[in-house]
Amino acid sequence: MPAPSGQLPDCPLEARSTGAGGAARSGRRRPDHDSLDRLNDSTTTTSSEAHRNAINAACNNNGNTNDNNNRLEPGEVNANEQGSDTGTGVDAGVDADTHAATEAGDDNRARGNNNNNVTNNKASSCDRRRKTGIVFPIKTGVIQLPARGTGSKRSSTHGSPYGGDPPDLLDVAATTEGEAMPVIRKKERDYMGMFEYDRREEMQIIRVLIYELKPRVAVTFLPGLPAYILFMCIRHTDHINDDEKVRSLLNNIVNGVKRVIKKRHEDLDSTVLWLSNTLRLLHNLKQYSGDKAFQAENTVKQNEQSLKNFDLSEYRQVLSDIAVWIYNGVIKLMEEKVQPLIVPSILEHEAIAGLSGNKPGGMRGRAGSVARELESPVEPQKALDLLLKEMTQFYRTLAMFGTDPELITQVFRQIFYFICAGSLNNLLLRKDMCHWSKGMQIRYNLSHLEQWTRDMRLHEAGVTDTLAPIIQAAQLLQARKTDDDVNSICDMCDKLSVSQIIKILNLYTPADEFEERVPISFIHKIQNKLQERAEGEQAQATLLMNTKFAFPVRFPFNPSSIHLEDIELPESLNLIMLKKV
Repeated sequence: MPAPSGQLPDCPLEARSTGAGGAARSGRRRPDHDSLDRLNDSTTTTSSEAHRNAINAACNNNGNTNDNNNRLEPGEVNANEQGSDTGTGVDAGVDADTHAATEAGDDNRARGNNNNNVTNNKASSCDRRRKTGIVFPIKTGVIQLPARGTGSKRSSTHGSPYGGDPPDLLDVAATTEGEAMPVIRKKERDYMGMFEYDRREEMQIIRVLIYELKPRVAVTFLPGLPAYILFMCIRHTDHINDDEKVRSLLNNIVNGVKRVIKKRHEDLDSTVLWLSNTLRLLHNLKQYSGDKAFQAENTVKQNEQSLKNFDLSEYRQVLSDIAVWIYNGVIKLMEEKVQPLIVPSILEHEAIAGLSGNKPGGMRGRAGSVARELESPVEPQKALDLLLKEMTQFYRTLAMFGTDPELITQVFRQIFYFICAGSLNNLLLRKDMCHWSKGMQIRYNLSHLEQWTRDMRLHEAGVTDTLAPIIQAAQLLQARKTDDDVNSICDMCDKLSVSQIIKILNLYTPADEFEERVPISFIHKIQNKLQERAEGEQAQATLLMNTKFAFPVRFPFNPSSIHLEDIELPESLNLIMLKKV
């Protein structure tokens, strides 16, 4: 008959018997630990039918000790279960380990049997909950049950239908107690110093490395890093022998550099940045070209990384022309910055106290003051310091972006020439500057520039040689001018033309009434002496220096000691399309 309302159903593994049969089954002894072990061990050797029969017997032994009129509420204990040593109910000595082992065996058998066995297992679990008064929560996933005689370890003999459990290599509890997880080690790779890329991503690479690269970001990288990355892309195109790909890449590099310089031609940092990177790319193309002339300082590895399939000498010439163009733009920007500072810092700045009153009498009035205001928008007493600060900033910018030292020397040689030409031309046109006290002030001001070159270690490169004309002009103003001094003056002013020397002597004005004017006979003797030196020299006929003159620019080969395989892509560039090979 169906179970009364409010009590758990009996084991549904087989139809319950009533009468004597039921009483006989209710008097059977509950299986002890050994019988349960034998029951569990039988799962590996018996058939599904034998499993079912054994489970039914165990369930009937446990299930029929209580009738429908003697049901226990959760938490109550049957009197038969407390003092009985014959074991008609649940023994007091049978603890949670027995139930856990039985439940573990039931779970394992359920995984190995068919759907009917799963139903039987559920019924057995219901019966155990009814008897013990413990309601186990239903959980999804794998539940690790404690085995008899162990703490939290699983049983090695009853936990698996295959005779034992595999080792728990991924047991989180075990690893936290001191067991080390297997370590995944990255295999070392021998990189070839190349970046692989898809041709469809070519313009994106050019955009990131050339168009959108800001000087304030580039200064945080390895000097010349964009050039190294582009060259490593060129090496990969050579490695796969794809002439169309290398041609497209080089053309886009050239056009990209031209475009960014045209757009930012007024920004000194941007022009210096791409002057340095263009030259670094040019040097790399030479260093890894395979030509013996450029391999003298290479390592064995660098020689192995030389281009194998392409001769890019024509593109080297193109890059060299672009570098000259950028160099001229850099010089122009620097000249524009120093041009307003030349006259007030070199000619008008008076650092020696007590000489300002020794001007010619006619030049102490308002005319001299107005002329100074027109010529020098910068205050003369601050102009020299401003000029030196500009020169220092130029030097730091060039060094910051990794410009070759030889090129830095050429830059300041050109700038010093521009300073000399501007100051001398103004001196030749201003009579108020042609007296001995001004000559002393000019010489003193020029000594600050000479000291600056020594501080920057540029003095040995001949940078100050370009200041020789204005230095000699200042010395001529201070020199004694008598007939006995003709030869010495001509020897002293070897960097000045004849017309420039004669002009300065004609403009010379005594500082006071005690000084005599330059005799005309002395000027004629100087002129006759200099004619011998001026024969055949057309330059000696010019008066003013050519401020547009430019020294020939040279780019000496400067190999790099940086290993291409050691170069990594900064995350800030976001060049995920490049794959290091």
